[in-house]
Amino acid sequence: MKGVNHERFNTLTMTSISFYIVSLGLPCVDVIMFWLHGMFHTYLLPPDVDTKSRASRRLGFLGKIFYTVFTHRKILHNPVFWTMIYIVAYVRFETWWIAGGVLAIYLHIWTDALSTKVKRLNPF
Repeated sequence: MKGVNHERFNTLTMTSISFYIVSLGLPCVDVIMFWLHGMFHTYLLPPDVDTKSRASRRLGFLGKIFYTVFTHRKILHNPVFWTMIYIVAYVRFETWWIAGGVLAIYLHIWTDALSTKVKRLNPF
């Protein structure tokens, strides 16, 4: 899946879930934190920041460091890596903030896996 498609899918999904969470009566501050952190991991720090992607270009010099240090679809596409990062972060941050980041990352990894399987099934 191309980066722009990841961005569209994540934005649509995160926004839809945010509206659903608001309808459940959660405080707007929590929902805003959820959505903003999801957008951060969609547009600035997605798993594809290890490539010459739109996100790595947005990060400038820091994006070049990610591209140089990490191999594509290795550590940054590993759900265990992100789970460990957010277990550590859970001690310091709000639950909804963490949930937004985790969901955005997992949506990216899931759509990558799904699109790869579809491409392998397509004989053309």
